[in-house]
Amino acid sequence: MGTDVDRLREVFVPRRSVVSDHVRTYVGLSALLTVVLVVAPAGAVAFGIPVGLLLAVGAAVYALVSVALGAALEGVAVAFVFTSVFNTRAPLVVDGTELRLVSVLGVLTAALLVAANDVPEGWLRRADRRFVVGAVAAFVLWGAVAAVVGNGPDSGVAIRYVVEHCRYLAMLVLAALLVDRTGPESVLAPLTFAMGATLVFAVDEVFAGTGGYLVNFGTVGFDIARLWPSPSLTSFSRQGTVLYEVGAFGQGRTMVGLAMLFVPIVLALSLRSRRYAPVSLASLLGLVAIVASGSHAAIAGLYAGLVPVGIWAAYAAFDRLGMARARRLVVPVSLCLGALAVVAALVAAVSGPQNILFVRTNNLSVRLEQYAAAIEIAARHPLVGVGGGRNVDVVAGRGVHNLFLYHLAAVGVPGFVAYMTSVAAATGLCVWRCLSADARQRWLWVGVLGGMLGFYAYGFWTVSWRWELINAAYWLLVGVVVGADPVEFGRLRSRFRA
Repeated sequence: MGTDVDRLREVFVPRRSVVSDHVRTYVGLSALLTVVLVVAPAGAVAFGIPVGLLLAVGAAVYALVSVALGAALEGVAVAFVFTSVFNTRAPLVVDGTELRLVSVLGVLTAALLVAANDVPEGWLRRADRRFVVGAVAAFVLWGAVAAVVGNGPDSGVAIRYVVEHCRYLAMLVLAALLVDRTGPESVLAPLTFAMGATLVFAVDEVFAGTGGYLVNFGTVGFDIARLWPSPSLTSFSRQGTVLYEVGAFGQGRTMVGLAMLFVPIVLALSLRSRRYAPVSLASLLGLVAIVASGSHAAIAGLYAGLVPVGIWAAYAAFDRLGMARARRLVVPVSLCLGALAVVAALVAAVSGPQNILFVRTNNLSVRLEQYAAAIEIAARHPLVGVGGGRNVDVVAGRGVHNLFLYHLAAVGVPGFVAYMTSVAAATGLCVWRCLSADARQRWLWVGVLGGMLGFYAYGFWTVSWRWELINAAYWLLVGVVVGADPVEFGRLRSRFRA
């Protein structure tokens, strides 16, 4: 009996050595799942086949391929990460109870990790992991305290806010465990493919005239729209499906937020070597979403996300040219120029021009009023705030277009400190990884850092706390940062001496 159980475990949860190239496995499964979820609606439109049937067939093929590769755990993990971003609200109905597909896949992923003995004992003993995960857990706990205290008008939405962030915490931990088991690509590959697949829908709806603003492309947009396939990819009936029924597809602020994370990652990969240069074309999906939105916050976020990519591109160029002195100056010079650019932008914004580098500043006074309202709420309720959800907007009398100040008003100063501690620790750790990584891995951390900075810049000007897909993608990136191998500070010191 014991032998049979061991054999069954080996089929569904093989040891690491069974899958010789985990990167290829994760990339291949991510690509296959992308084909299933994008080709299914295209087939439904082209041939009149019910999209639900195509999804079921595609899911069966995906499952069979995963098992045939001896990578059932990897297949479930890829599906979990993918649905976290492709549509984190996709519902499953079991015995009349509605469950989220991503939650079911998350539980299954955790169960398979435990069955494979891939949850290392003392995993949280490492200081960086304990610091980030502990800070997020403290933030969630304090949000629960705020919901119980009930300073805001609706404790129900405050509780849902806590549940939502519990889900992000679970995503972070699962992502970190997957990365610890194999490597960063185990999460970054499906995450990037999922964001790209979602943006395919967004671009399709832009040029099909059902989302976004073609006028923002000038005459070029209307020319493309006239040549766009009709019916479009997204014109299928979504009733009776799981992944598309409650999806956040289309040209909205959610799609723009995903573009903030997607573009730096694919551009960093394209700079890895000439072999990967064609990958840069995928960034057009994000750029179309940004331009179509007309969002000036998105442009600011894009600038922030591209900063580390640009620095690394300059560093790599000088390195290939053998210019060691110029290479060593890239980071400090870039930091100085960045600081000067920020100061110049602030001075220019105060002086009153309508826009700075295509970023509109004439609504700055409105934003400042919102920020003052959030700070005023925190001053009145410094300990636990007024609870999350719409409580902050109701008490403030306006929407608070700032992710960080919103959390301050929602959970008070202690919760805000916990949140900012997790953000600062994760970002600092990613910076250290960028500086200390070897040439084969640096592109990865540069792309992740760019995505994180884009998220911060975009969230600073918008109500991004509402958009689950963006937040899920961000916390998965944090999981990638936390789950990777320890930073080799010795290598970092030797690099600066070189």
